[in-house]
Amino acid sequence: MELDDRTRRALFRLEVIAPLVSGRLEKAELSEMRKQVLSRVYDTPDGQQWQVSERTLRAWIKKHREGGFNALFDGDRGTYGRNRALSEAVLQAAMALRKQETSLSIPQVLDLLKHSEGMEAVDVQEISKSTLNRQLNRRGAKKNRPKMEAGTFQRWQQKFVNDLWQGDCSDGLWLPDPSNPKRFKKTYLISFVDDASRVVPHAQFYWDMKLPSLLDCFRKALLKRGKPERTYCDNAWIYHSTTLKLLCAELDIKPSFCTVKRPPGKGKIERHIFTVQAGFNNVAEHAGINTLDELNSFFFAWLSGKYHKNVHSELEGKMSPMERWQLDKERIKRVSPVELRRGLMMRCSRTVNRKTSSVRVDNLHYQASLALAGEQVEVRFHFNDDSEVEIWQRGKLIEIARPVVVGTNIDFSKYPGKTKEEPRGTTYPAFKAYRMALVEQEKPDAGTFVAPSTLITQGEFLDLFTEVLGSVLSESQREFLIDFFLRHAPFNKEKVKVRLEQTVEAAGAHMHMRAYCERLFEAVVQTRR
Repeated sequence: MELDDRTRRALFRLEVIAPLVSGRLEKAELSEMRKQVLSRVYDTPDGQQWQVSERTLRAWIKKHREGGFNALFDGDRGTYGRNRALSEAVLQAAMALRKQETSLSIPQVLDLLKHSEGMEAVDVQEISKSTLNRQLNRRGAKKNRPKMEAGTFQRWQQKFVNDLWQGDCSDGLWLPDPSNPKRFKKTYLISFVDDASRVVPHAQFYWDMKLPSLLDCFRKALLKRGKPERTYCDNAWIYHSTTLKLLCAELDIKPSFCTVKRPPGKGKIERHIFTVQAGFNNVAEHAGINTLDELNSFFFAWLSGKYHKNVHSELEGKMSPMERWQLDKERIKRVSPVELRRGLMMRCSRTVNRKTSSVRVDNLHYQASLALAGEQVEVRFHFNDDSEVEIWQRGKLIEIARPVVVGTNIDFSKYPGKTKEEPRGTTYPAFKAYRMALVEQEKPDAGTFVAPSTLITQGEFLDLFTEVLGSVLSESQREFLIDFFLRHAPFNKEKVKVRLEQTVEAAGAHMHMRAYCERLFEAVVQTRR
């Protein structure tokens, strides 16, 4: 017998709720059966696959109790469960993106649709987020939602920006190891979040979570966003380091720490990390990123173009983090580079060698004056600058000591270490196109400032040779310079430039690259041993 659509839909609803309205189950059995009904994927009368929601199930059961089978019939609309607002091409493209990365949110899917093949002419702003989400769920392309920690906590928030910064570290993506591109190495994200505005003063991916990386991130945050009244971090040892405590003391910043084993106490930074993992990492993993610089470039563009501009649901007035920050910009207390450098000086106690009148810091020897031989002194040095150290005694600066070469020094850091290999995410065209478009489009926040690094990157190293020699490098010359850079980095920008210019002035700009590199090795590499 041929049934009409209304009857087939009513029979389908009865089939779904039948185990729950039979009246033959005990309370415990009924609860278990309800879970099974909600978890099952059904074939609907129109040929689609659909999972019944809790709300729909309750409505059907209520109708059946009030009017029996006849109450399960609906109006003669003829479009039940069918999509009338979205084209099939858009749905198929959205499903493909969601299946490539199941953690994508609907806003992310819409962003990526702009860069999907064949979707360039689609106006994604006209697509309803709720309609797209409903259709993806009905077609089995649901979002994979990570479990959140259970518990009941009081909500709190600072009144003004820079009253409190929350800080934390988390795991990042796996990238090719710069020292061995055949292996992969994990990155780590170090972040700070302003409690009142949710603005990120600074966050960056590093190769480790050691103290120099934390100090570098905190230094850039202070220069960009001013000085916080208080910091709030977990109990990792790097947040309790003497250097960080001294920096906070000199800048009048009060450090505070959350209760041990209670991460929800710093919920805002935890939520920020979750947002990065769910809103950035899942796209970056498939965006064709191969270097740490590419990862951070994409991340900074995402922070500026997406995170800081999107409306934050927890901010009063439904403002974006940057809009909330601008309300209190007159209260910001700036930190000068000189104050910051002085505050970031690391300190250690040393006895000056009686025979050589030198002190040793991080495998480097620094020459002190003969009068200090055998004396107990305090050595202060900047965490990312080994060109000099300060010698202090009884609270007074005595002198500046510079490094000296002490015999043959074997650099054990060149030995290859054991690095765990992890599979990398497949690069998808839409993800990579989205990253490139966002990096090209977005500029750093207005008024921000990041102190320039004293170290030269690989790209800057090659550009400097091109500039000083006055000619474009060949492929073989580039390969030779990259090999030299990877074996002997890091280099100080100014030292490399000065030495290269001196060499060109003395010997000309047409020597073999080996000759220039040998002179750089003598002037820059050997002097730091």
